[in-house]
Amino acid sequence: MPDTDNPLKNLILTYKETFAEWLMGKRLRSVRTLTIELPASRQRSDLLFEAVSEDNDVGLLHIELQGKRSAAPMPWRMVDYMSRTARHEWGRRAPQGSLKLQSVVIYVGKGAGAGDNGGYTIVNFAGQASLTWRYDVIRLWELDAEEVLQLDKPALLALVGQMRMAEPGRIVPAVLDKIAAIPDGGQRNELLTALINLIGDEGVLKMIERMIDVELLDTPYLRRIRQQSWEKGVHEGRREGVEEGRREGVEEGRREGVDEGRREGVDEGRRKGVEEGRREGVDEGRRKGVEEGRREGVEEGLRAAVLAAISTRFNPQVRAYQPLEQRLRQIHDVSTLSHLLEIALTANALDEFQSQVEAATTGTTIA
Repeated sequence: MPDTDNPLKNLILTYKETFAEWLMGKRLRSVRTLTIELPASRQRSDLLFEAVSEDNDVGLLHIELQGKRSAAPMPWRMVDYMSRTARHEWGRRAPQGSLKLQSVVIYVGKGAGAGDNGGYTIVNFAGQASLTWRYDVIRLWELDAEEVLQLDKPALLALVGQMRMAEPGRIVPAVLDKIAAIPDGGQRNELLTALINLIGDEGVLKMIERMIDVELLDTPYLRRIRQQSWEKGVHEGRREGVEEGRREGVEEGRREGVDEGRREGVDEGRRKGVEEGRREGVDEGRRKGVEEGRREGVEEGLRAAVLAAISTRFNPQVRAYQPLEQRLRQIHDVSTLSHLLEIALTANALDEFQSQVEAATTGTTIA
């Protein structure tokens, strides 16, 4: 699942206790992340945790994240993951025969996992079960965002963009209010960023962006980048514009002052011309400088926002990131950069975004 795998995985790793208790339906004393290489395979499961309940019951929680498409059927992937994990952990964390393993598949994207019930059996010729395996199935698109909103689990609020919302106009503001009420500023920013990255509906994304501009000016990451870049651009543009305006104003004032001085007196004309020219030149220079500075500041802010979104969502390698950064610097149209920001937040894969940037820099119409 290329578009939401990393943000969702990072969210679960950051708030593993909350997600483990939610998925297991019980209070836990501790949750520890495990990283193992499955036997006879270099493949690793998405997420594996050691969970200890309040009564010291120890077990493993295995989580797989899946979108609409899978390279192999999910039931076969799961029986492979589960058997390899059990083989690796058999006798390590509990006596042989007493290993506890709970596996969960979290499906992301409308329609994902619609035919997966999580329970499968292969029988022999007598109709008896010879192989049975079971895992829990969570289809986020089937869950009611209203129910998650009522839970006292802030980390789960970042998932509502993937859930059913009967009244988005009421639920989205309520979610943002709950996030804004979190005392820890770092946690607020983490959950808001995760919420935006995990949104599957463009209409909901636009609604959140509008509400962020009005209600959460002090918290959203992308808004902060745009505002800081704009302010820096305006400040530098004003300073350079005033200096250039003063210089041009003095020159213009001297020329006009000489002409007027020939008629009314060289000394008086030069003085008035220089003063008037300086004043008008500075004003005009300041106005043009501020306008140019604002435009360049907005451009730089949008570029920074696009790169931040790409880094957060796809974590590209340096050899992919640097060409993107160079191509973005070739784009000076604000509407094109704004459109690319929307694509960066909704693209299914980095390749999709790269093709859009290439189209923008070669003059091809962006889809």
